[in-house]
Amino acid sequence: MVFVGHSLIFHRTYARSLPEETIFSLSHSIIDYELKLNRDVYSKILNIINYKLAYTTDKEHNVCIILILDKTDTDESITEEIAVLKDRLIRNYSDRIVASDPSEINPKLFVTFNKYAETALENLRPKVALIGFSGVGKTTITKLIQGLELPKRHIPTITGYITECRLGLGTKGEKAKENIPFYLWDTAGQVRFASVWAKFIKGSDIVILVTDSTRQNILESRFFINLIEKETPDAAVSIIANKQDLPGAMTPEEVEETLGYKTYNMVAIDRRYQESILTIIAKTAKVVASRTEFISEEEQEKIKRDLLEKAEVLLNQGRILEASETLKEAATINRELGNEEKYSELSEISQRLFNRYNEGLSYLNTIKS
Repeated sequence: MVFVGHSLIFHRTYARSLPEETIFSLSHSIIDYELKLNRDVYSKILNIINYKLAYTTDKEHNVCIILILDKTDTDESITEEIAVLKDRLIRNYSDRIVASDPSEINPKLFVTFNKYAETALENLRPKVALIGFSGVGKTTITKLIQGLELPKRHIPTITGYITECRLGLGTKGEKAKENIPFYLWDTAGQVRFASVWAKFIKGSDIVILVTDSTRQNILESRFFINLIEKETPDAAVSIIANKQDLPGAMTPEEVEETLGYKTYNMVAIDRRYQESILTIIAKTAKVVASRTEFISEEEQEKIKRDLLEKAEVLLNQGRILEASETLKEAATINRELGNEEKYSELSEISQRLFNRYNEGLSYLNTIKS
C-alpha cells in the first residue's frame, strides 16, 4: 500500500493475510504517529500476529509505503525491497505526488507502479518445500507442477532440486497477465538424508507433506509433522494423500484426522491432477483466487458470486473501502472469464467507492486539524 498523507494511492493484494479493516486501522495509526515525528523512517518492521508489517516514510513527499508479509521473509530482504520501492516511487512519481492536495490525487496515475510491486514480489517469492519419505511421489508431483508452467530452471543440489515456478500459468504453458512466483524445493526422501531435512525446510513459507496413503507411511510421517512444527512453525502446512488409486489407501479424511493438517487426495501419475497440485499450493498459501488462472471457470463463478454477496454485506455495514476492494477482486475474475463489460462496470463501482472513502477521510482530517 502507498499512502500520500492519509490518501491511499496504490494498493495490491497478492494473498490473504490480516483482515482489511485491521490493516487499514494499523496503517492510519502508523501515519498519524509518524506525522508527529520530524524524521524519515528508512525501514521499520513490526511483528503482527502471524505476519510482518513493514513501512518506510518520506517526509518531503508526505509518503508512507506499507507492506504486509509472511514471518518467513527475512528482515534484510524486506528492508532492501521496501527501500527500492520508495526510491522508484519518488524517482518516477514525485511530480504527481506534490502537484496536488493528497485527497485530490487520482490513483489511476499510479497504475504503472504495479511493475515495481511485481518486481518486489519476484524478489520476495515464497519458498514451497515438498517433504516426505522416499517413494511417496514427491518427484512426480514436482513434474506435474513443471508441466503447468514455463519457463522453468532446475538447480540441482545434493538432496534434490530447487525449481522456479509460478502460480497463474495456463495448462498450455502460456504466460498469464499476472502470476505469483515461488521456489519449489524437492528433497530426497531417503533416510540417509535425514540429517539435512531440518535445514531443507527451515525458512519455508509453505510445507507440503507427501504421503503414499498407506497406514504405515502415515504413522511414520508423524516424524515430519514434529520436524515442521519445530523447524518452521510459521509455515503454512498441507498434506497430500498420494496414490489414492491403490487398494487399501487411507482416505484424505482419515489422513487428516491422524496427522492434524488439511489433506488433499492425489494420483500424481495421472496428468489430470496437474491443476489440482497448484490449486493445493494456492489454497495452502491463501493466494487470492482471481490471480490463479488454473482454477476452473465454474469455481471462479462461485468465487465471484461470493465476493458480490460479501461486498453487499460490507456496504450495508458502512465498510466502504473493504467493499471497494472486494468488488475489485470480483471485477478481476470477470476479466479472467472474458467478460470485459462486467469487468468495467464493477471496476467503475469499485473506484467510486474508493473515491468516496478518500473524500470522507479527507473531510474528517480537515475537521480534526
